[in-house]
Amino acid sequence: MGDGGGATKLLDYAAAGGSLGSSVPSVFAQASAPITGTAATARSTANFGSSVGFDSRNSYAFVTGQPSASWVADVIAPPGIGVNNPVGAVLGQPDSVIFGAGALGGNYSGSGGVETYTSTLSFIVDTITITDNLAIGFYQHTGTAGAGSVLTIDGFENNGLFYLNVSMQLNLDAAHTSFGFSLLFGDPPGCTSTETNVCSFGGFVGDLSNPDFFSCGRERFLLRAPV
Repeated sequence: MGDGGGATKLLDYAAAGGSLGSSVPSVFAQASAPITGTAATARSTANFGSSVGFDSRNSYAFVTGQPSASWVADVIAPPGIGVNNPVGAVLGQPDSVIFGAGALGGNYSGSGGVETYTSTLSFIVDTITITDNLAIGFYQHTGTAGAGSVLTIDGFENNGLFYLNVSMQLNLDAAHTSFGFSLLFGDPPGCTSTETNVCSFGGFVGDLSNPDFFSCGRERFLLRAPV
């Protein structure tokens, strides 16, 4: 959907539905940026099969349901994520099923002071298609986030569906002008809640301004243990 406007914020959102019987019934993306002295820009996309990376707009949120096997293979293979990266080691296994991909980020408008950009990705997965567990992995992060920037991950099951929401509040200023990251979300085999550097999921809020956020094994999180 196209960029939209408002009195104090520019809000852009997009949604897409899967085909009948799809393992991913729908995906949703939303991005917003404050309207200041300069024109704000926000972009969101939601689709199936293809995926996009970083963007030049002040705020962006891109989501893809069931990304194509060829795209996933290119991302996992070096010089992409690679099997030595914790994300590739888990979600790059041959029997992994990737339900979704996405990117969140923003770029400072240069208007002065701190600007706060928000973006959200949401996935809905039919639990009948989940054979092992669910995991999310972050990769390809770029830039630095200002103080108070947080990433929130939340998920729950209801009536045979699993709902995953990934939301970011991004604070940027003259010293922190750009930040973004990509993610993969899927069902990898053989990954358990006791595996080294995999965090059991119960709702998560992370400090994006901490330079160690995407290190120390935090590249991946177990969302749902095998049942």
